[in-house]
Amino acid sequence: MAWNLETLEAYLQDVKEAEHAGRNLVSEKYGYMMEHTSPAEYLQIKKLLPDVGKTKEKVIGDIMKILMEQTELFFKT
Repeated sequence: MAWNLETLEAYLQDVKEAEHAGRNLVSEKYGYMMEHTSPAEYLQIKKLLPDVGKTKEKVIGDIMKILMEQTELFFKT
């Protein structure tokens, strides 16, 4: 209910494309998270994950900055 129909349809398309390519988006998500939660294990699986690329990496950083600012504001109020 948090996402509008357009966003849900776009996500569904992403999931279908990933499945067609033999990718598991949930496994990839947790794999990338391991870079910070289990660095040694992450190094063992890093080569199995798709390269994020510089553009996506920047967008992710920008989003994280916004989310952290919102979280800080939330806890101040």
